[in-house]
Amino acid sequence: MKKIFKYIIFAVISIFHLHAVGAGWVDSASFNRYVGWACQVGNENPIGIHIWRDDGIFLGGGNAPNLRESAVANACGTETPNHGFDITLNIPPAMVDNRVHGVKVFMVFDGKSELIANSPVNVVFGVYDKNLDKPSIEGAVVGRDLDMKGFGKYGHLGIWDGSHVIEMLNEGGKNKVKRSSWEDFIGRTKVWPIAYPKIPEGGGVFRGGDFKVAGCFGVSCLSKGSALPTGPNIEGVYTTLSPREAVVKRAYQIYLIGSAYTITAHIEKVFPGKVTYTYSHCNPYGKGGGNCPMRVVVNPVTGKYRCDSLVLDAFATSVIPNWGSSVDAEYLIFNDRGYKAWRQRMELLVDHLKVKTPERLMADFRSYQW
Repeated sequence: MKKIFKYIIFAVISIFHLHAVGAGWVDSASFNRYVGWACQVGNENPIGIHIWRDDGIFLGGGNAPNLRESAVANACGTETPNHGFDITLNIPPAMVDNRVHGVKVFMVFDGKSELIANSPVNVVFGVYDKNLDKPSIEGAVVGRDLDMKGFGKYGHLGIWDGSHVIEMLNEGGKNKVKRSSWEDFIGRTKVWPIAYPKIPEGGGVFRGGDFKVAGCFGVSCLSKGSALPTGPNIEGVYTTLSPREAVVKRAYQIYLIGSAYTITAHIEKVFPGKVTYTYSHCNPYGKGGGNCPMRVVVNPVTGKYRCDSLVLDAFATSVIPNWGSSVDAEYLIFNDRGYKAWRQRMELLVDHLKVKTPERLMADFRSYQW
């Protein structure tokens, strides 16, 4: 009977270890030091610790053999409370980027890893600089020093589209409009405080708005008066957007169609192509059922911009009729006062573009903050 009981106890212990879990806590964390406790429940031996940053960088590791309070022994189901860790890391200067990172602290045992309960922990690598945080809303105007020795203060601007910065860079290929990651944008030069212009919001079912913008923001647009093509996917459709959405869509349209760079304030606007479906001059009796309606295409027109004039084009298109002609915009106005106020601001910026630098334009946008 005793022998059978021993076998049962051994089986229970074996099953427990097969399904053993970790326990632990990160007490404190700085970019180069991590303190806490961790264990494999029921195991007296110290376990390993691995530390990873949210950008996939392995920061370092160590073990958890340090003496801790009796409560740790209770949590670990062991007689010894020796499950503490105090790990100091050697972080290269290039990784001290003055930003907040989520750091994951893993327990390592039995050839596997398990995340500590209160991990990831938010850690500032250096001195926190809020300007390095991603913009919180699309349509924000972002800026940094110009990457040119002696001219940095004149600045460089872009538009945040919700996940990337659309910017004019005089580098790399025929199309100088780039869609850059936030990390690339802030990694070049000193970053400026973000501007969140008070863009009138479009109307909705449950809230009133100042106005909406109806236009075509694609590479090619269906010509007005064109016959409608058949099929599920009609190219070049017109959409109705809030002014903020129109700003972002216009910037993205310029990126897709492409533009050359100019150092002057002179703007040559991007225009989408035109697609017309017509029954004139087509042969309905041709091979394969003919070519009716006939598809007539006018190619898009590429533009020429500076960094600040690209930003201004996107904003001006959202409200000024002659600028909106580039996307065949119609403005559906619900609040004439709000529409006129925003239009006057944009017209003032357009009129003074020739005497403004990106730095001055950024200051104007920041004066229209929320």
